[in-house]
Amino acid sequence: MIYLDYIKENIKELEISGVIDYHSKGITGHGISIAILENGLNSSLKMFKNKVKTLEEKDGKLVEFVDISKPTQNSHAQKEVDILLQVLPDVDMIYCLPSGFSNIGGVIEGSIFDSLQFVIDNKIDIVSASIGGVDHPKVIELIRKAKLNGTVFLNAIGNSGKEGIDDFGRTQEFIDIGAAYYNDKNKEINRCTYSTYGPDLEAMAFVPDVRDSRDESRTFSVSGTSFSTPLLAGCIGLLKSYLKSKGKVIYQEEVLNLIKAYSMDLGDKGFDKYFGYGLFVLPQIDELDISKYKDLNKKDGDSMNNNFKDTQNHWAIENINKIVNAGLMKGYEDNTFRPDGTVTRAELATILVRALKL
Repeated sequence: MIYLDYIKENIKELEISGVIDYHSKGITGHGISIAILENGLNSSLKMFKNKVKTLEEKDGKLVEFVDISKPTQNSHAQKEVDILLQVLPDVDMIYCLPSGFSNIGGVIEGSIFDSLQFVIDNKIDIVSASIGGVDHPKVIELIRKAKLNGTVFLNAIGNSGKEGIDDFGRTQEFIDIGAAYYNDKNKEINRCTYSTYGPDLEAMAFVPDVRDSRDESRTFSVSGTSFSTPLLAGCIGLLKSYLKSKGKVIYQEEVLNLIKAYSMDLGDKGFDKYFGYGLFVLPQIDELDISKYKDLNKKDGDSMNNNFKDTQNHWAIENINKIVNAGLMKGYEDNTFRPDGTVTRAELATILVRALKL
């Protein structure tokens, strides 16, 4: 274990989120790899303890970037990684991947395509995105391929303080995360006023303090959904680490089902546009039924079980799993698929848009 010297200002938030309970059981991120989609992180900082690699595009390939000159101190990406390491001190590796994209005169190119292919080839467990993004059809195609490996995609919903969504969010392939804070005076959890909201918001997470890379004994507060997202990514990493230790893998739709089941309501019961499903809290280990998750040793491409309440014994279960895994259909908020129901025109239009990547 690398370190569990918690920043004291974060202890309450980590307790509420279930992180400290998982750590106390020895679940600290073993076997997990994470990628953040952001450019320019200097991975040579001592505080990273050789757990971080930065890749950049050179001559059409991704290569490791190391700058031992004068690294940028307390950069945006550095703060994200620090939060990930607070939650996942024993993570195998955190990769910082470029996410560039351009469309000049109809010529489309960018490092984002190589980065997503890297995610696929290396079976990265979690991708955390926080800046910019693009909803190009090829990006969507690569994300869906990565999901078949069990990769979970999380996205910071934004900091407009208004209703909306950013470019990665518009792919409809990410779990979109908002920002919350704990009010020590009235013991309440509130939404950060800058946190973007809307129908695409799925969950909230706290924004923890981070270490000062110039003097790790010093810490400071940060703001933005860019920094709540890595905390939630870390929580999912703990969950994945535990399931891997049991020979299991959890897919994005199953993660979303857990978010729906184990989030703390902050507004209306269930979903509302200001808080999504609420503040995600890791489930107790003894509450997890690991038998319903796919075995790690199954061959790639095997259908995962989406665990809808009304499909387990249905004659079309394999086809249902395939179409859900491909991202064409998602089921309903009550965790049903309604396999014998009538498809509305609106639902058919949505399926066609996803299938044709319009």
